[in-house]
Amino acid sequence: MNAETMTQTQQKRDNTVAIARGIAIIAMVVGHCVAEGDLKTFIYKWHMPLFFFFSGYFFVNGKYSFKDFTLRKLRTIYVPFAFWGVLLIWIHNPLVDWNIVAPPHYNLTDQLKFSAICIFRMNHIETFLGTFWFLKTFLLVNICAFVIAAVAFRVLRKLPAVAIYSLLMAVTFALSLFLFADKSPNEKNLVGLAFFFAGSVARNYSIKGVDFVAHDSLYIAMFQRVP
Repeated sequence: MNAETMTQTQQKRDNTVAIARGIAIIAMVVGHCVAEGDLKTFIYKWHMPLFFFFSGYFFVNGKYSFKDFTLRKLRTIYVPFAFWGVLLIWIHNPLVDWNIVAPPHYNLTDQLKFSAICIFRMNHIETFLGTFWFLKTFLLVNICAFVIAAVAFRVLRKLPAVAIYSLLMAVTFALSLFLFADKSPNEKNLVGLAFFFAGSVARNYSIKGVDFVAHDSLYIAMFQRVP
């Protein structure tokens, strides 16, 4: 690609999603810094769902095999989680000595046990990694969405993509409402799936130029569902 072509591509690029992702990251930082109140409640209603939404927005069914897709997600989500989780466990004691984290100190058995929990169960131990719960849910939602979409496109192959994603969005959201208690892990996973498929709906609407207003009421209901 020559310089002229690259310049034309950059000019045509829509930065809307990049800007929105930046806003979501800033909101995540602010949300964890401010005290309980209206601002925190407002931010928590939309900042995490946006990450699921963007993941679904860039998802293209059939682009990758299940193996390739899973390996990509493990590399970008699981590996950072495991690396930082284990690292902070093993430097926990110096951090306690420096009054950066709270006691107690870990002995060798604790460090080995906590490292295994972090690696094999994706459960964070250190208080520094309080927001890492999101990565476990994010990984699970992405892999489940891939499988569900693959099956749905095979079974409903006569329907357009936007109809399939709309159906998946509505079903996963409805299941989150009626099957699980509010704020339970399974409820979070299903709401995450609903926002993932909502992103896929948005992408296919923009491609097809279909009126986006038809789904507004469902989107509003989904955001109200966020704890």
